Amino acid sequence: MSKAKTGDTVKVHYTGRLLDGTVLDSSREGEPLKIVLGRGDLIGGFEQAIVGMQVGEEKTTALKSTEAFGLRDPGRIVHLQRNQLPLEAPWRVGQSVRIRHDGGIATEAVVVEATEFEIVLDTNHPLAGRDLLFTVQLLDIVSEI
Repeated sequence: MSKAKTGDTVKVHYTGRLLDGTVLDSSREGEPLKIVLGRGDLIGGFEQAIVGMQVGEEKTTALKSTEAFGLRDPGRIVHLQRNQLPLEAPWRVGQSVRIRHDGGIATEAVVVEATEFEIVLDTNHPLAGRDLLFTVQLLDIVSEI
């Protein structure tokens, strides 16, 4: 029986969890995820967990934050003066916002502080710095290299 390898297109079901068991995402109630291993479309640790699996096999893998969404980067905390922002924006702590950088690239951010004069945004991925657990079941190797 063949094993999944880098370059193969595979179908998997997965469930991603925090270490406390909180489910972050799952394909179990819907269509399986179809990916090309090694193309870098998903977090590296997730793809690497599939490499070497056989069709029908299921396993749970723990991913350190560095294998998932990376460490939290203090340099991704942005301080903006309120007078540079739209006046109508409510700017509530915990609110998700989308900000545009030079060149028009949009980034998701979370308001972490809102004072009379300043808004502080965290542009780190919400799961940065978090270790994760993924349960993956290899359903099919659709095409092999």
